[in-house]
Amino acid sequence: MVEVVVHTMVQDAAKQMVVVLKEREGPRALPIVIGNYEAQAILLELRGFEPARPLTHDLLRSVLDELGVQLARVVVHDMRDNIYYAILVLVNNGTEQEVDARPSDAIALALRVGAPIYVGDKLMEEATVSLEDYEEPEAEQDPAKASEIDRCFRDIISDLDLEDYS
Repeated sequence: MVEVVVHTMVQDAAKQMVVVLKEREGPRALPIVIGNYEAQAILLELRGFEPARPLTHDLLRSVLDELGVQLARVVVHDMRDNIYYAILVLVNNGTEQEVDARPSDAIALALRVGAPIYVGDKLMEEATVSLEDYEEPEAEQDPAKASEIDRCFRDIISDLDLEDYS
């Protein structure tokens, strides 16, 4: 398994949201198309936004805390028919249990609890792209060149009615 971090979030040509997971120690990245609500959940957490009432992934974090269950890690382990598969590895009373999850939900939860995210070795070999030639724009030098995650976040956040989350 290869540990990854959320590198960025972009919108593809078809206006679908794509979360890009980058290996922690290397140039490879795994782009995964996700739904708009899951993109919102990830971006809100990355930005440190705390809604007045818990959103779904916040609720799940609270349930795990109340039950004394720890999310040890998230593993994106497979892709079949262009659909990615992930598992939550939970620790309950010293015993690991695996729960099937969509990668987007697993990532949103991992970010909330600080759990590591991994991608299976075979998937890293077959489905990743290299970021060696990619350069992130310097947002500090030129606000017009803000990073994709900032642009994407502003687009999504502008459509939110924050009263809906209270």
